Amino acid sequence: MSMWFRSAGGKVSLQQQLIGLEYLWPLVKDKTVLDVGCAEGDIAELCVTCGCGELVGVESRPEAVRFSRRKGINTIKANAEDWVPENRYDVVLLLGVIHKLRNPAEVLARMLRACKELCVVRLPGDGWPVLVDERSGSVPIDLHRVMVEAGWKIQHRTDGPRVEGSKAQWVGYLVPA
Repeated sequence: MSMWFRSAGGKVSLQQQLIGLEYLWPLVKDKTVLDVGCAEGDIAELCVTCGCGELVGVESRPEAVRFSRRKGINTIKANAEDWVPENRYDVVLLLGVIHKLRNPAEVLARMLRACKELCVVRLPGDGWPVLVDERSGSVPIDLHRVMVEAGWKIQHRTDGPRVEGSKAQWVGYLVPA
């Protein structure tokens, strides 16, 4: 494992990135998992270790795709902004990715349509329920409304990692309502 992820605050250890995901590991056993924004594939690799049935990663950065594929992760090189899943997955992971996109509401809605049982979303600490990010034009986006309109609800919510100088990230476990 690469043991780090790049973030706005520099390098964040894999151990830090796993904060808030403790609830996930038993839920992936024998499930199909889609990891959108899988980076170097470290979390995807842990899903495989926990017994997931099939795992597909999506990542836009060529260097990260190469790392992920070297770990045996079936990684599609694509931008989450435009990529449309051809299949549905039991579990979809959106860990620290949708707030970085031009249209987070559209991507969240699309990924919820591709999800059967559980969607795990990790956002900056102040990103739920209303996300405001300069990458999406600093226009408030009500992600809770997107979730409800798609027929989903929050089953579990916990704090994720804390990046220097900011609130703990928000980790939500979404299930069909």
